[in-house]
Amino acid sequence: MDYKRIWKKYTLILRISTVLIIILLFFLRWLFLENSTMQLIASISVVFLVLVLKIYLNSLLVRETHKVLNETMGLDFWYDSIQRHGKSRRKKTQINARIASITYAYMIGDFPSVISQAEKLQFAGIRKTYLNFLWIISLKASLLSGKIISKDDLLKSLHYLNFKDEKAKEVKQREFLAMYDILVERKPNDFFNQATAPQAFERLELQYFKALNELIKGNKTQSQNLFEEIAQEDERLYFVRMARQWLGNKGEGVTKNLEQGLEKIEPLTVDLPSLELETPKKNKKKWLWLLLIIPALMLLGIINTTIDEEKSDDGIYYLIVKNRSTKTATIDKNFWIKIDGEQITLKDVEGEQTYHYDSQNDEFTKDSETYNCLFNNGTLLLVGDGSDNEPLDYVSPESSWYSGYEQGKVKIEK
Repeated sequence: MDYKRIWKKYTLILRISTVLIIILLFFLRWLFLENSTMQLIASISVVFLVLVLKIYLNSLLVRETHKVLNETMGLDFWYDSIQRHGKSRRKKTQINARIASITYAYMIGDFPSVISQAEKLQFAGIRKTYLNFLWIISLKASLLSGKIISKDDLLKSLHYLNFKDEKAKEVKQREFLAMYDILVERKPNDFFNQATAPQAFERLELQYFKALNELIKGNKTQSQNLFEEIAQEDERLYFVRMARQWLGNKGEGVTKNLEQGLEKIEPLTVDLPSLELETPKKNKKKWLWLLLIIPALMLLGIINTTIDEEKSDDGIYYLIVKNRSTKTATIDKNFWIKIDGEQITLKDVEGEQTYHYDSQNDEFTKDSETYNCLFNNGTLLLVGDGSDNEPLDYVSPESSWYSGYEQGKVKIEK
């Protein structure tokens, strides 16, 4: 499976999952329409599901990528990656495209490009993991291109390698010293005889240095067998071209022909986009952002509704008096309702009386008649069961409408 197919598979699953999650969110809100607490719990569960899905998809992408690189040389994989992400405006994607470009350049033997791109990218604020990769691949390119000609230069460069595992750091240092011995000092080093690697291209690289090592030791038959195995791979790869040159020159002029391979690099890079770390521009696909904002707004609305419902209705509410002639309403502080837990005190023309208040159903009983309290943004509508009782409006000092009622500025209809 190539990179394009991996990416199509990834994006297809992501899009389908996003649509299904949004549908699920709407369904759960409809299902628990009368229970905002359950809406909140369901929404949080959906958000958790989104995070789990994102982690799974990322692990799937990484697993598929490793599978491709372990089973194939991966040259087309990196080429497709550059083509797909090379023109992105997102800095993170731009950096990933640069990493792919550096890897691709190293594989085809464009070592000057590897070194120059790595130097630019080191100052782009990238992660430490990438920094270590850049040092390693740039150092390899410097050795293969003949830029490092002394062991002191190599040791200074090795100083910048950063490994948490000291054993891994020691192995990597031994690898570079072995490359230096073989490429610069032309003396044998058996490090590559025991070295192993998970990815196919890395195994090819190890085999190439093993063949050079056998050649320096004078084992021409063994080195020829190794070069013949390498020569069967993709000719676009630098190590394959070098192996074929050795076979054509009968073991002579391998190191002399290192620069000649650069002539075959240009056709391999002519179609690649120019990679520049630009200032990110506005994303034209605004609908994607709207798609992501919808669940967030729904969750925010559910949270606000839950907070409003859980807020205590305790407090004092003053009677609202409506003036039909002026079409305004004001408050009369002589008449009020005070709610305190399971008690409600009513001050009306009959005086001040306290009753038991059912806070679950927002109702109380007065003179064998049940009254319901309907709350809305700090206002209270008192509705009795009797047909002769006109509903009465009250307002709390905590309401945003209170100052308007107090000043008599609230307009009413006829």
